[in-house]
Amino acid sequence: MPHELRYYQREAIDSAYDFIRNRKDNPCIVLPTGAGKTPVMANICNDVVNRWNGRVLILSHVKELIKQTAETLHDWHPDLDVGVYSAGLNRRDKKSDILVASVQSVHKRGLELTGDRPFNIVMVDEAHRIPTSGDGMYRKLLSDLEVASPTIRVIGLTATPYRLKGGYVCSDEHFLNEICYEANVRELIVKGYLCPLTSKRGKSSVDSGELSIKNGEFDNKIMSDVYDTDEKVSLACQEIANLTASRKSVLMFCCNIEHAEHVQESIQKLTGEHCGIVTGESKKEDRDKTIHQFKSGQLKYLVNVNVLTEGFDAKQVDCVAIIRATLSPGLYYQMVGRGLRIHPQKENCLILDFGGNVARHGCVDDIQVRADRDLKGEAPARSCPQCDCIMPTAYTKCQDCGFVFEVEERKPNHEHSAATDAITTDQIPARKYTVSEVSYSVHEKKGFESGPKIMRVTYYEGLIAVADEWICIEHTGFAHEKARSWWRKRSKLDMPHESRDAVALGTRGFLAEPTEISIIRPPGERFDRIVKYELGEIPDIEEAEIEADAF
Repeated sequence: MPHELRYYQREAIDSAYDFIRNRKDNPCIVLPTGAGKTPVMANICNDVVNRWNGRVLILSHVKELIKQTAETLHDWHPDLDVGVYSAGLNRRDKKSDILVASVQSVHKRGLELTGDRPFNIVMVDEAHRIPTSGDGMYRKLLSDLEVASPTIRVIGLTATPYRLKGGYVCSDEHFLNEICYEANVRELIVKGYLCPLTSKRGKSSVDSGELSIKNGEFDNKIMSDVYDTDEKVSLACQEIANLTASRKSVLMFCCNIEHAEHVQESIQKLTGEHCGIVTGESKKEDRDKTIHQFKSGQLKYLVNVNVLTEGFDAKQVDCVAIIRATLSPGLYYQMVGRGLRIHPQKENCLILDFGGNVARHGCVDDIQVRADRDLKGEAPARSCPQCDCIMPTAYTKCQDCGFVFEVEERKPNHEHSAATDAITTDQIPARKYTVSEVSYSVHEKKGFESGPKIMRVTYYEGLIAVADEWICIEHTGFAHEKARSWWRKRSKLDMPHESRDAVALGTRGFLAEPTEISIIRPPGERFDRIVKYELGEIPDIEEAEIEADAF
C-alpha cells in the first residue's frame, strides 16, 4: 500500500519549493523528533528525479543514519536509484540518482561524485550538527559542486534549529540562511502525531551553582565529580527504580562512562533486572546487540553517554532520565526527544530531570536559546513537595497528586517566567478572553518604513484591547509561511500579496473571526502569545463580490 504524507510534511515540502523558487539563498526545514524527516527527504528526492530529471545528494554525519535514510528512501519509492557513499559502511557508490553520503567521506570528492551529471539539490540531515566553526567540509564540497552546477541549492533538515555547541543553524553568513517551515511540538502532540510528555524533578538534583562552565558547557569533569558519588548515584537510581516500576522502557543519560557504569550497577541491584550500557567505547557488536535487546523489549533499562541522541529510534521509550546537566538547548532537546515517538503501548513519556534542565531551557516546544550560554536569568523552579512533579510556578495545585500550594509560597512578579518548568507550553496556564471585536490595520516597523508592511490584528473584549498579533504577509520564508497558515484557517480565498489588501478583506468581513482566544506569556518573552482560537465559520465569498466591493 503506498505511503501518504502527513499534512505538515506536505506543507514542509511545499514551503521549501516556494522558498527555492522565490529566493536565492538556502532554506531549512524544522520537524520535531519523531515527526518524520526522512519521508520529506524521500518525496523531495522523488520529485527531483522523476519530475525534474535531476540528482540529489543527502549528507549526514552518522553511518547509522545514512543506512537508515537509504532504507527509508527505498521503502517510500522502491523505483528510485539510491546509492550510498560511506567509508564506515564500506560503500562507495558514485553514479546513483540519489546519493546518501557521509560528509566526512565525500567533502573532498565533489567533482568526482558529480561526473558528467551534476547534482541539483543537496540535503543536509541533522543540520544542527554542523559546527559553529569548522564547517569547512561542507563549504569545500559545495564549492566543488557549484562548479558543475552553479544553480545548485541546499536544504537543511533538523529537529532543532540551534547547533549543539550554541548558536542558530541559520544565518546570513551560513550556507543555510532561513527557516522555511517549522512544525510545532505541542501541535503535533495535540493532533496525536507525537507522544505527550510529563516531567518530574529528581530529589537528588544537583544545584548548578556546584558546577563550572568551560567553552560554553558545564565542565564535564566537575559535573561527573558532583554527580558520580555513591550517595548521588544511589539516590537517583532509587528514584528511577521507584518511579519506573510500571514503565516499559527507560533510557538514561549520564555524564561519562564511569558514571554510566555506576548507574548501571545500581539499577541492577535495585531492580533485579539487567541494565544495558552503550558508550562511545562500546564494541560495535556489543552495541548493536544491546540496542536490539532494548528495542525488542528484552531490556527495560538502558544507560548511555551522549550516544543515543539524534537518529536513535526506539518508539517504546516511555521514560527518559537525564542524570546530568547541560547548557546546550540542542542536547537537552535531543535527550527529551527520545520519548516523543508514539507507540500503541504507551500513554505518555515521563521525563525525570536530575539536572535542572527543564527549568534552564524552558518548554520543549518553546526552548529559549541564550546567546551568553551562562546561568544568568535561570528561572525559579516549582516542584511539588509531595510527588516532585515539575510545573509552572503559577500553578496553585499539583497537576499530578492534587497537593495545594500555600499562597505565601508564590513569588511575586514571576508570571512572565513561570512556565519554565512546564515540559510543553500547553502546560502553561492560559488566560481566556471572549472576543467582541477584531480590528485590522497596516503596521510599519519604525525605522524600516521602506520595508515590507505587516498586518496588525487587534482583539477586543468589550472596549478593552486584550491582544495583538502581527501577520507577515509581505515577508518571505518562515514568517510568510506562518502568515499563509493563519490565512488558510480564516478564508477560502488566496492570501493577497500586500498587507493593505489583506486589511481591506478583514475589515469588510471576508475573514472568519474568533469568538474566543487563549493567551500565554512564554518564559523569557516580553509579549503575550495567542495559542488557541475559537473561530466562527469561514465566509463563503465569491470573487465577484470582492471585485464589486473594491479595495
